[in-house]
Amino acid sequence: MPEHLPPQWIRPSRAWRLVLLAGLLGACGAPPLLADSTPSVVPPTLALTETLAASPTPPPYTDATPPIVLDVPLPSPTPIPATPSIGLPAERLSIYEPGPGSQALSPLRVTGFGGPSFQGRVRLRLIGEQGDILADRTTFLQAMPDLAGRIYTDLTFSFPWVAQTVRLEVMTFSTRDGQMDHLTTRTVVLLTTGTALVYPGIGGAEKITIFSPRANGYVRGSPVTVRGGGWLDTPGPLVVEVLDRNGNVVGSATAALSTSNPGEVGSFEVQVPYTLENSQYGRIAVYEQAISPPGILHYSSVDVYLAR
Repeated sequence: MPEHLPPQWIRPSRAWRLVLLAGLLGACGAPPLLADSTPSVVPPTLALTETLAASPTPPPYTDATPPIVLDVPLPSPTPIPATPSIGLPAERLSIYEPGPGSQALSPLRVTGFGGPSFQGRVRLRLIGEQGDILADRTTFLQAMPDLAGRIYTDLTFSFPWVAQTVRLEVMTFSTRDGQMDHLTTRTVVLLTTGTALVYPGIGGAEKITIFSPRANGYVRGSPVTVRGGGWLDTPGPLVVEVLDRNGNVVGSATAALSTSNPGEVGSFEVQVPYTLENSQYGRIAVYEQAISPPGILHYSSVDVYLAR
């Protein structure tokens, strides 16, 4: 620095002027300025043009456009609630599969629980819409002798149509004389082609229960008073029969439930006269008849000793 110039006359450089200006602006609360900074602004016209260019319009559909196939979603199988069991015992013979509303291909898988049954035998039949028998098979309970157990078997069927509604019958037999002791049914749609849709079923209350006379009870003579409860799928009435030791019907009557609404639990009571040459073991049976095709929808019975 020249010695002949006083300190107050020294000219500050450009850099020092910028530093001093930034300090003054900072003290005043203004944002600092950066040297050689240029603001960047995108024109709105340019931004809109770039957005439109990134989303081209799809071409129109023609015969050459490949189709998109969507499968119809099927509801997941869920158990259907059973009819309320107020005042009724648990059912003695249950069909777990196929459940209500099922449609199936051959072979039809049938599972359930029931018994005991004579020699562990269980008979299964498929009754077609015209009353023809599409399948008839005897299997055995998965249980020790004279005990209830699991039912597990397949039924093979065939018919010339695409589909038909059939009635599946499952029956067990008395361990005393081998006569039919219990029968339960399930309505199923059978298919020869298509997609099977099998729903599970759950155990519930006994559909037709005999309260009196009790199993292995003593009947003091004709007529016998039969009391019970349950519900019907048809208008009814119930058929009540007295059978001898050989399974012959020796007395019969009809009984109406206390309610006339199908599916509603009610009670019944009827006196059934019967004729026997001598006292013997026999059976009291109550069943609901099917309308179309003819047959039995549900059959319950108890072993009794019939006095002459």
